[in-house]
Amino acid sequence: PDFSRRAYARLRARLVDSGVANDDEDAVDFLLADWLEGREEERAGRHQRREPSVPRRRQRSVETPSSTRSVHVASSEKSRRKALPPVVRGVPPPSEINRPIAPYAANKLRLQQYVDLWYFTEEGLSRAGGYQAYEGENSVTLAQASSAIVVTAPTPPSKDAKRDEELTWDQVSKARTSFLSYAKGYGWKAEHLEMFSIFFICLDAHPIRNEPKGNETVIQYQAHFRRQWHLTCEQQSTAAFDLATISDDALRTIRAKI
Repeated sequence: PDFSRRAYARLRARLVDSGVANDDEDAVDFLLADWLEGREEERAGRHQRREPSVPRRRQRSVETPSSTRSVHVASSEKSRRKALPPVVRGVPPPSEINRPIAPYAANKLRLQQYVDLWYFTEEGLSRAGGYQAYEGENSVTLAQASSAIVVTAPTPPSKDAKRDEELTWDQVSKARTSFLSYAKGYGWKAEHLEMFSIFFICLDAHPIRNEPKGNETVIQYQAHFRRQWHLTCEQQSTAAFDLATISDDALRTIRAKI
């Protein structure tokens, strides 16, 4: 993308105002370098991707004596199967190729709720391949006569998932690229994506990282305030605080407690 275009003027101005870039031209170079780094990480991740083999499950049917009504257990996805949409000939597939993510993380993004960045690290994306085959198969339909009850089991978080506080800053920096890409795919607003992008960039370039306990400080700050931002959005209908505006006082407070 051409980051010197007018469409990116606001983003460039935020970088200059926050001290990440010295001027408008420097902001263009910074954004381009950051974008290229993210693309290289995505390509490297795709090369390492391996398709997992998923064993086929046997279907079991439960039958009762003919004197009682039978209860059929079937996947709700099969019972509510939709017809395939029409094909628009000549339209190519999307240019972006995203690896599958765990259903738990996908559901959080769909609801625009907080989700740990571990799901977007190389480890999280690699493990997500095993979940993909079962996505959408977490509910069953109990049918009796003309009535039916659909029981949906909540998608649990991965038992291997790590909290943001447990990640390294290198993992956070790499995961944010995938996180923002998937969030965009799930319809997050452009203003929110821009805020999160500047939030990560400003923390990555913050001078406190060069000080003792600097990386630990920005890791704790990122985890606490990103989680707090989502909680604030859920608890109030008024405008939430701006994550892209970094609080130096909060950073110093966090570092003092580490």
